[in-house]
Amino acid sequence: TYQENRLLLEQLGAELVPFSPLHDVTLPTDIDGMILSGGYPELYKEELQKTASMRASVARAVQQGLPTLAECGGYMYLLDAIEGVPMCGVLRGDAERKERLVRFGYVEATTRRKSVLGPAGTVLRGHEFHRYDCDFNGADCILTKPAAGQGKAATTARSYEGIYLTERLAAGFPHFYYWSNPDALAHFLEVCRTWREKE
Repeated sequence: TYQENRLLLEQLGAELVPFSPLHDVTLPTDIDGMILSGGYPELYKEELQKTASMRASVARAVQQGLPTLAECGGYMYLLDAIEGVPMCGVLRGDAERKERLVRFGYVEATTRRKSVLGPAGTVLRGHEFHRYDCDFNGADCILTKPAAGQGKAATTARSYEGIYLTERLAAGFPHFYYWSNPDALAHFLEVCRTWREKE
């Protein structure tokens, strides 16, 4: 859950600084990293469009290398647009609502490259639950849905590509459960510390 993720962040020494993409004008000053953990930006896309200074602040921070984790709605916020309504424009794509759930259920992500989450081969577990999608959602992780059920209702494990990764950014639809790999979160926080020292 989000509360458990927050607890792990605090146990690893992070000082959490809240902000609102809807109500604040810019990002807080003196932050070392950013987590855009979701929400439902599609429900507030017109309001988010009106907060041009905040969108510009977020875009500038990510482009300048602020270590960032963006999950599901947070990832959508970084895209060019949601249903044609401009967002931050950090990542290419326009998220559009589909008639059915695009992804639903537990997923295991294995990174294919060194990133803000750690070395290539880092594994994190989480879940996906979204009706929105865009043409390309990154390809820097192999996402595997576990086999489930028995008999005729059984499903086999299946894999697909997803998530954008750089040494400062992880952005995609899955919501990660940080306790599935505390070392990945510790690596993110170390990247945050290193970024601040370079600034």
